[in-house]
Amino acid sequence: MKKLFDYLRKKGALVVSDYLVFMVLGVIVYVLVLREIL
Repeated sequence: MKKLFDYLRKKGALVVSDYLVFMVLGVIVYVLVLREIL
């Protein structure tokens, strides 16, 4: 598990974390829009 984490950090963990944050924000907006429509 630690080797994988170190590997991701070397490959650019900032890109991965930014992508995850973008996904979470997208899901939240998607759910809010659905609730407004429904």
